[in-house]
Amino acid sequence: MVTALYMGWRHVLFANWLIAPEVLDAHLPSGLSVDTYDGDAWLSVVPFTNVDVRPTWVPDGWGVRLPELNLRTYVTHDGHDGVYFFTLDAQGIFGVGGARLFHHLPYYYARCSLTEADGDVKFESRRLHPGARDEEHKGSQRVISIDPCVFSGRQFGVGVCPCLGSHGPVQSHPTNP
Repeated sequence: MVTALYMGWRHVLFANWLIAPEVLDAHLPSGLSVDTYDGDAWLSVVPFTNVDVRPTWVPDGWGVRLPELNLRTYVTHDGHDGVYFFTLDAQGIFGVGGARLFHHLPYYYARCSLTEADGDVKFESRRLHPGARDEEHKGSQRVISIDPCVFSGRQFGVGVCPCLGSHGPVQSHPTNP
């Protein structure tokens, strides 16, 4: 039996690129179709930090902080929208092992860090998973306040979902594209 988990997200960046649907479709398992918006498919790199990760029966504040980076696209299956993860790099070795074993997700152990100073958020990830291809990602973003009513659930481009964290609504812009 798999235990349900609680987690919050902080400093979430959705960096999205237009990709020809047929390019992404060639990399999807059978049964999944690329979800398009105005005929275009999207590939997203999403760095963020999971906070207070814990089983739901553990009290608030006893969880751990786990930075994560994922590479994803948006799909449909039998008429339902979904997300397909190509890779998920995460700091927590036990969480990575559990997600691979129990949920069959493509998690890889990585040394991840997220720091914040003077309105800039810096994220770094270096994959250390045994047998996996060596990957390293670095980036930073400037965080500014926005009106949460402006945000659309199907926002494309570079932005942060304000509804995913208790730090208040934010939007990110790359400071080193």
